[in-house]
Amino acid sequence: RHGFWMKDMNFPIDILWFRQGELISVTGNVPPPQPGQSALTLPLYYPPAPVDQVLEINAGLAEKYGFKIGDRIERD
Repeated sequence: RHGFWMKDMNFPIDILWFRQGELISVTGNVPPPQPGQSALTLPLYYPPAPVDQVLEINAGLAEKYGFKIGDRIERD
């Protein structure tokens, strides 16, 4: 399982975790680093189970659009 950190991010995000096109978890409103925060102190964010796709969107959009566990994503 690969983790994410917010190094060099300037705004909060929602992280949507997918396995085989199905949404298995949402980590909402992940904050950017505090000014001057060392990269060594940044938290790591992990999915609750193995995933094969991740979608990062602006914080709050997962709730705004009502994404739910079990929703599916399709690629064109």
